Amino acid sequence: MTSLLSRIGYSTSRLCRVSIRTFTTGQREFILTEKIGEKKNVGLIKLNRPKALNALCDGLMNDLNSALAEFEADPEIAAMIITGNGKAFAAGADIKEMKEYDFTKVFSGGFLTGWTHINQCKKPTIAAVNGYAVSICVNKLFLSYH
Repeated sequence: MTSLLSRIGYSTSRLCRVSIRTFTTGQREFILTEKIGEKKNVGLIKLNRPKALNALCDGLMNDLNSALAEFEADPEIAAMIITGNGKAFAAGADIKEMKEYDFTKVFSGGFLTGWTHINQCKKPTIAAVNGYAVSICVNKLFLSYH
């Protein structure tokens, strides 16, 4: 990861110090975004539900998909980095949001189908995993990427 980040003009030590701000016209509730790097050609997406250890809920995934689509369409962006805010990258799916689901609703109802936009991204997407990361979360977000 270090060599890829250095090739796009970004140091990993700065990744921990960068201040985040939303640059889109619409405010997002669960993520923070910024263009970073010397050439401002890297889209940084920071999951921002630190009290819930960045648990993945539908709102966060909608915000993430929106930011990914925005960076994907931006000709100035060469790559994207997704990281977490606080002491966790992501704690997996938000159990509180799932409590109303039974097996039938999950299996046949398309549960998590809106969580796959990252699989269609054509630009390099890096998971800068910081802190706790539940394996199903990492698998759903990044390991299924082709």
